[in-house]
Amino acid sequence: PPWCPRTPRQPTTRFSNRLMLLQLQRRSLPSRSTSIGPVRYHLTRAIAADPPSVGTSKTTTTNVTTQRMCSACRSRHTCSFLKKAEMHTGPRIAFNQPDVHTAYAPERSHHQRTLPDGLVAFKGSEGRRRFAKSMEAGHAEAYFPLSEQFVTQSEVAFCGLASLTMCMNALRVDPLRIWKDAQGPGWRWWTDEMFPTECSGSMERLRSEGVTMDQFHVMAMANGAQVSMRRPTDHGESLSSFRDAVIHASKLSARPAFVVVSFCRSSLGQTGGGHFSPIAGYHAESDSVLVLDVARFKYPPYWVPVAKLYEACLAVDPITDRARGWFVVTVAEHLRHTFASDTS
Repeated sequence: PPWCPRTPRQPTTRFSNRLMLLQLQRRSLPSRSTSIGPVRYHLTRAIAADPPSVGTSKTTTTNVTTQRMCSACRSRHTCSFLKKAEMHTGPRIAFNQPDVHTAYAPERSHHQRTLPDGLVAFKGSEGRRRFAKSMEAGHAEAYFPLSEQFVTQSEVAFCGLASLTMCMNALRVDPLRIWKDAQGPGWRWWTDEMFPTECSGSMERLRSEGVTMDQFHVMAMANGAQVSMRRPTDHGESLSSFRDAVIHASKLSARPAFVVVSFCRSSLGQTGGGHFSPIAGYHAESDSVLVLDVARFKYPPYWVPVAKLYEACLAVDPITDRARGWFVVTVAEHLRHTFASDTS
């Protein structure tokens, strides 16, 4: 009673657990989730605290286990909301971790690859030095418009379509088709799904088989680009002509052009077969080019010697039974007015 001068007896552990449970039930748990994002807390059970030491009446701390329910990632233990919830000043809350099998990477899966020897990572110190030298020599002009449109291929076999998407958006060719927001402004923008034609095959076929050089050429020409297709086995083509094409495309020009190379990954020590990617720069001292690999989930951008990349273009494509090669992609003559280069 209030008039009693004695200190009230400490509640038992079981009573304190029930009291904590009632307090949490009375609180508006969903409203607390508004401070840490779209996470909904559902009270599952109260874990009994460790029994107090013998001879003491001190109540131990109660651990309340809740289950994290996130609409975006129901089973991810790396959810960023977890850290925010741990900052809560209320009772210490422990989150249920996902099942053991979800804490490990799925079988038969990969997370990026390491660049093989002979390829220099663009983000490394040597890669940055080469890029700086290329800029000084004026051989990195293609990097800036291409990097603005640098994309990751949306499908495993869409390296050719992703490279074409980068070039067409970098050249500012108008697709004359709405990409998104048809009810609003109606944005016209190139995506991989816009390029297939009746001559190139269906989207399902390209998704399963990929793109050959001839299909790349047809889709680019049919959608407003002027393309020069070259193979190392063509008459008059050589390592020197390949180098000249790269150097010319890497310089500032009134009519910008980009080089897209079709090569065999295994010739560079990489995993996989045929691949497409654009070239964004040339470094004269090392005689290497900067490849913006559109399979960014696999390899980052890298510098590769011109001779080594040319040798990778000599590899035969098993589908066409011909050597691979490269393209020089620019705007079609009747669409040149759509490109507005910014040299400021």
